[in-house]
Amino acid sequence: MAKSHDRKHWEERFLALIPVGRCRAVSMNQLADMAGIDPRIVRSTILTLRKEGQIIASCPSGYFIPATIEEELSFYLAHRKRAMSNLVSLKATRKHLREMGIDLRGR
Repeated sequence: MAKSHDRKHWEERFLALIPVGRCRAVSMNQLADMAGIDPRIVRSTILTLRKEGQIIASCPSGYFIPATIEEELSFYLAHRKRAMSNLVSLKATRKHLREMGIDLRGR
């Protein structure tokens, strides 16, 4: 149980490093420096926090907590567009793999 508490404490401290507002966004490397960790751990920590329901937005200049509903909506729409584009890109490959007899269910 102590490990769970330690992890939560770490996540809270890390979350406090992420600035509020797109204009204050910080890069992955800046967050890594501030937290004293490897940049790869920044990425995985942000993914974990997002899975737990934290709203952490990103833009070309880095990560931030949306300060307004407009910032949150802008992040959502941009990333939804990217996700849909990725799915379209995978469509032909998925079709070909299925034609080759590869079962993609559960993968």
